[in-house]
Amino acid sequence: MIRSIKAVTVAIAAASAFTIVMPAAAMAGTAKPATVLRPMTGEGCYSGTFTFGLGGEECTKVTGTGLKITSIEGNFTAGSSAETIYIEYYGPNGYITKTGNFALSEGETTGWHTWHNPNPNATMKSGYYCTEAYRSDGAPIISDCILVHT
Repeated sequence: MIRSIKAVTVAIAAASAFTIVMPAAAMAGTAKPATVLRPMTGEGCYSGTFTFGLGGEECTKVTGTGLKITSIEGNFTAGSSAETIYIEYYGPNGYITKTGNFALSEGETTGWHTWHNPNPNATMKSGYYCTEAYRSDGAPIISDCILVHT
C-alpha cells in the first residue's frame, strides 16, 4: 500500500532555514491517503508559500507494487518568486539522488524527473519516500512524501 504524507520545509531567513520535523509515530497518525491512489502507483503534492515568498508545489510519485519500487518521480513548480532549484530524492535509508539545477520563473515547473531503481525486483525498506526542492545554495524549500509499505 502506498500513502501520502505532507512534509513542510520552512525557510526562516535567507541565510538559515529550518525544517519542521515530526517523529515517525506522529506522522503515522496524520498520514492521509494519496491524492491519487492506483494499484501500482502512489502520488501526491504539497504546496505553500513561506517566509520571503519561498515556496511553490512539490509533487512525488512512487511507482511499483508493494515494496518493489521501480521508480520515484519529482516535480516542482515555483511559487511567487523566481528560484534556481534542484530536487533531491530520499527514502527510509536516506539520500538516493538529486537532479541538476533548474532556473525557474514564478509559476514555472521543472516537469517530472525520474529516478529508476537499478534493481526494480528488490524488496525495498518500508517507509517514506520523498522528493524535496532545494534552492541552489542548499536551503530547503518544500517536500512531499509517499508512505510505502506492504
